[in-house]
Amino acid sequence: MRHLLSNAKQTVYTNVYPFPHKIHDSSKNTKRRKLKFLDNYQEVSSNLFSFYFKDTSHDLKCTTLLDIQNIFDSEKVCSLNGSLVSMLVCDFPALDTRLLYEKVAGEASLKNAITKQFHLYLLKSLLLFCKERGVQGIVLTFNEGCHSPLEDYRRFVATEAVVTTEKGKEIQVIIPTDDDIYTELVSFIDETEIDFRQTLWRDQKENIPIRTYLKSHALFFCI
Repeated sequence: MRHLLSNAKQTVYTNVYPFPHKIHDSSKNTKRRKLKFLDNYQEVSSNLFSFYFKDTSHDLKCTTLLDIQNIFDSEKVCSLNGSLVSMLVCDFPALDTRLLYEKVAGEASLKNAITKQFHLYLLKSLLLFCKERGVQGIVLTFNEGCHSPLEDYRRFVATEAVVTTEKGKEIQVIIPTDDDIYTELVSFIDETEIDFRQTLWRDQKENIPIRTYLKSHALFFCI
């Protein structure tokens, strides 16, 4: 679903803030521009939302459905006594990276780094979505070929299992939505972005696609 209704809630953010602060764009107050991510969600029915997420810096985008359900927490992942808890259930959205691959001139390391950032900010957006609604965990399903985002998320995963759905065998994980997970994610995003910028500056002399990319995105990656 690419076109959402005009009254859908929309958030544009460029910086990281801990709960419960709202996200806002502070780029006017800084010399260095930030990578910008846009999330947009529309309530389809009670506890069911369409969700759209976009990296406006690289024109990467995806959509999925978010379903809030009450689920018995038998593993005591999100509760102390294994009670019914509110969970966000969704499939990991497919991401078309063909245009990105062309933009980075086929440089796999660039594509992988940019895609990883997208995955991490997507998770951040889902955590904020859950925080607003008192949802205690995310049940996220990956198809078996979806290795890259799963690896990016594993450090935040409480449980992981292979499940059989109408699509065949898939991997299902539960990610708690508590403040500790959010704080860990924020720190990991910061580390990842610092490493990305340092790699760009280090490799630009010997790597033409990286040098070209760095020139076109210089304001985003000044150190």
